[in-house]
Amino acid sequence: MISCAFGACRRTTTEYRFVAHPLGTVDRVLVAAPACLDRFGPIATKADLVEHPFIHVKGIFANEQLPLQSEDNKLEYARTRTVTTTSHWRPMFDTILACGGIGVVQAQACVNALARGKSRAPRHHACR
Repeated sequence: MISCAFGACRRTTTEYRFVAHPLGTVDRVLVAAPACLDRFGPIATKADLVEHPFIHVKGIFANEQLPLQSEDNKLEYARTRTVTTTSHWRPMFDTILACGGIGVVQAQACVNALARGKSRAPRHHACR
């Protein structure tokens, strides 16, 4: 997305207050507490996501359409069913761990919980 915004600035030669430069990526992971998957069922396909309560930070994924990039880099959208929004990633993550639903967090935020088995990545999709 950053390179697209930068490309648009160049093509239109419009002055903007900030310039985007591609520096790298920030990985996000769709996670759920194991108890949540036991309660609401496994997530085997993107269609299964709507059966699970979805938690997100306000303004992110607010349209109930989750952009998923498959292993072959194909972008697809999955419907979600928002039940809770938070103002910060930490309460969202705590709610996910307490079996309040599933959500998308930055990979670094959940690396330890994944390693300890407190949360689980339901599918091998990267969220954009």
